[in-house]
Amino acid sequence: MITVQDVTWVRIAAPDLDLMETFLEDFGMLRAARTATRLYMRGRGGEPFVHVTELGDPRPIGFGLRAGSALDLAALARKFNTSVQPRTEPGGGCSSTATSSSPVVTTATRGRAPVAPAAYNSAARSTIAGSRP
Repeated sequence: MITVQDVTWVRIAAPDLDLMETFLEDFGMLRAARTATRLYMRGRGGEPFVHVTELGDPRPIGFGLRAGSALDLAALARKFNTSVQPRTEPGGGCSSTATSSSPVVTTATRGRAPVAPAAYNSAARSTIAGSRP
């Protein structure tokens, strides 16, 4: 087994990226990046993204974990007969993906570059029940 420091993101599919972006903004998330088929959202902390939506039929796709060390990442790659690959998503780093009989994919990462925390804007949409017009 490997040491995991944190859950870093969830990844789902949805048929409407605009609707998903609006929904996640209602929870205080900010757009980190977007392509025609993928939406990356971040919180206000230093993670480059915490939620990924891919265009498609609604379903869970997977999640990311921060591996405790490069050795943990290599051990996962050996266990699942895969390799450690550089990441091209926001934050970069490297990862190894574990697949099993479950349709949900687990990706362990290491070395994602943090981003500057975003300031809290009190005029932003509130997530407190009953506080929206």
